[in-house]
Amino acid sequence: MICLEMDKKQLTIKEQIRNEYFRIKELLGKQPTRMDLFTYMDDDVYQMAVTHSNENPFKKYLNYLEELDELTDEQKKILPGNRKRLYKSAGKHQHEQGV
Repeated sequence: MICLEMDKKQLTIKEQIRNEYFRIKELLGKQPTRMDLFTYMDDDVYQMAVTHSNENPFKKYLNYLEELDELTDEQKKILPGNRKRLYKSAGKHQHEQGV
């Protein structure tokens, strides 16, 4: 256990949160929801996540999943930056079709 604690201290906050995400994913056997992360995240890692706003995965969970390359196709469609591109693309196609 002491060895695990020493290893944790050598990791950055971002790496600890990332490791915790994948630990929970393995535990649940599926991509964890934001609520799953909140429920199953180690208390120490959770405290670090919420006190370091730049690393907080709860604020913009889809962006966090994108950073981990964990987005599903459906999630990619609703990611805020992608919605604008989808609307532009859809509008362009309608214009090309004379709609």
